[in-house]
Amino acid sequence: MINRVTLRVCVGIAAIGAVYGVARLVQISVAPPDAVLPPWTVHDLPMQLGPWHGETTTLNPKIAAATGASDIEDRLFRDDAGNVISLHTAMFSDPTQGMRHLPVNCYRSSGWKLRGQSDEKIRVADDLTLVVRLMTWEKESDTVLIACWYQLGQRVLQTRVDLGEARWTMRGLPKWPVMFKTMAQIPVSNAEESKTTMLRFIEQFAGWFDQPSHQKYFDQWPKS
Repeated sequence: MINRVTLRVCVGIAAIGAVYGVARLVQISVAPPDAVLPPWTVHDLPMQLGPWHGETTTLNPKIAAATGASDIEDRLFRDDAGNVISLHTAMFSDPTQGMRHLPVNCYRSSGWKLRGQSDEKIRVADDLTLVVRLMTWEKESDTVLIACWYQLGQRVLQTRVDLGEARWTMRGLPKWPVMFKTMAQIPVSNAEESKTTMLRFIEQFAGWFDQPSHQKYFDQWPKS
C-alpha cells in the first residue's frame, strides 16, 4: 500500500509536470515562426525628410551585434534652424530580441535619470494615428528628449506586456512580420521647443515609414 507521504510526493511531481506542460504549450503557441521580410529595409530611408537632411553614422559593431537586429540604420538629421536629431531604426526577425534592450533600461543603466514621460498621438494620415512615447532624461548637465516605439504588424508596442498581447493575437499564424524599433533623440535647451521639433520630425519620418506601399506589408497581420 502506498503511504500518504509517497502519495503526496507523486501528486506533487504530477502537478509540477502539468504546470510545466501547460507553460510549454503556451510558449510554443506564441513562439514566433519564420518572419516574412518586407520588400524594403530601414536602409531605404531617404536622406531628405521634409526640411531634414540626414547623414549616416556608424554604430559600434559589438553594440550592433548585441542588439540582435537583422538590420540597423543610424543617422543624424539636421534642419536649417540648426536642430540635430539622432535617429536609430532597426529590424528584428525575432521580436523578443527587439525588446531585450528597452530604451528605459539602457538609459538608466548608463546613469541617466528619467525626468518626464508622456505618450503623444501623431496623425500620420486620415485613418492612421501613431502613438509615440516621449521621455526626458537628465545626466549631470545634459538633458535629452527621446521618442520611441516598436511596431509588429499593425500593432504599436512600448513594453514587454504589449509584446505578449501581440504574440497572443498572432498565435498559430504560419508566418509573422518582422518587428521595427524606432528611437530618436534631441538635446534639450527649451523643453517645449524641443518637443515641438521632435514631433515635427517624427511626422516626417512616419510619413515615409507608413506610406501605402509599406502599409500593404503591415496589413497582412491582425491588429487585435
